[in-house]
Amino acid sequence: MQDRRKFIRVPFYEPVEYQRSVESALQGAAAKDISQMGLKLSINEYIAENTVVGLQIRLPGQTRIIPASAQVVWVRQAPYRDDAWDVGVRLIAGGETSAIQDYIGLRQCEIYLRSGEAE
Repeated sequence: MQDRRKFIRVPFYEPVEYQRSVESALQGAAAKDISQMGLKLSINEYIAENTVVGLQIRLPGQTRIIPASAQVVWVRQAPYRDDAWDVGVRLIAGGETSAIQDYIGLRQCEIYLRSGEAE
């Protein structure tokens, strides 16, 4: 199976909050990885593809919360759990996504340097 990803993903095991609409309450999610374009989240409810969600992301080492909008691009039921879903979301440009992109660039450099490929 060919990997269609355009951007490298880096591990990102951080809590993220999301909401399906402005009127709905924030729900908790666990991020699994992050890239320049999006995140993989583990959530406890089904959300249909193409749904736009609001995100509240806190990057490691930072105290401020970064608000972002994202579109659900794929959904899979988590293995061995009936009440959990893995969801891929694509960040919608705008807002403060540049802070996320800066973080990704830094993490990619760290991973590259640790891999020994820089020698």
